[in-house]
Amino acid sequence: MLARRDRTAAPRLQGQWSGESLKPNAPFSWRNVEGRRSRLLARHLAHTTAVHRFLARMAEQARTAGWRFRQMDPPHRATRHFRHGNELRSIHPDAFGVLRAVGKRQAFFLEWERRAVRPGTMAARLAPYLRYYAEKRPVDDHGVVPLVLIVFDDALAEARFHAVARREMRAWRVKLPLWVTHTEALEQYGPLGAVWRNPDHLEPTFALAPQEA
Repeated sequence: MLARRDRTAAPRLQGQWSGESLKPNAPFSWRNVEGRRSRLLARHLAHTTAVHRFLARMAEQARTAGWRFRQMDPPHRATRHFRHGNELRSIHPDAFGVLRAVGKRQAFFLEWERRAVRPGTMAARLAPYLRYYAEKRPVDDHGVVPLVLIVFDDALAEARFHAVARREMRAWRVKLPLWVTHTEALEQYGPLGAVWRNPDHLEPTFALAPQEA
């Protein structure tokens, strides 16, 4: 019916919108969806679910770690526009949040990264943040320097990212408050666990250390 309505061939339409599995015996994931557009939609849904689970787990852990959530913004509210040189630029994080503890306030941007797995795309993902942090705009916007939290699907992509980040920060002469982890560590210990590394600190530690309640 859809093929007739759209005046297109049924096989072509199936190649775009089929929800069948490419490998029926493999576990379900967005990569295993046959239709190209259905696969893209499934990827977006999986990405959104992962971000929501991260924030929910962080809120749950915050109660026992001495932090309290004061702000939690989805992507359309987390976007920040700024001027860099003579151009209007922006960052588009997957979420923005603010945590408070006794005498302390910490903001963060979250990037749940699944596509930037090559050095070139990793550098392109960092470029907007390097522009944003090149001046005092983060402090002007938030009163504190927000952390940049980046989550990769696997440990290999995370490890590769650190070398790219070191190179880009040297080239731009900008130091990012960058903390990086991967999904397996998050599943085990949660966002407020000792799961974060940065290019200068390759042993897992806390990005947001527990506070006295």
